Amino acid sequence: IVNWNSQLVPLLKQMAVAKSERAGTFDRPVVLLADVDKETMDEAIGEALEESPPLQVVTRRGNPFDAEDLARVNAFAAKRVIILHPHEDEVGLLGQGVHARDESDESAGRIKEL
Repeated sequence: IVNWNSQLVPLLKQMAVAKSERAGTFDRPVVLLADVDKETMDEAIGEALEESPPLQVVTRRGNPFDAEDLARVNAFAAKRVIILHPHEDEVGLLGQGVHARDESDESAGRIKEL
């Protein structure tokens, strides 16, 4: 997952539920790259997911537009990439600002707007 906004926690909760209900779903750690202090991310995610099914989330502070930071989280080999719009005030109520790329489905390589 790239970036941090108000849609992150609900997204992680959905992922946790999906993992608990469907074997093999999100069997790898979820990696989050955002320009937010790592301790802040870890604390916020830990508190938000406290009552959710277990989901391993690894956080890294970095610039989502920097190739070195993306390489550090191995984004280029990720099975799925979810890009959250970095600016809170530009995220619409209908989900605008969230894009996903899933290499595991038939539309591999296409970017979907959620």
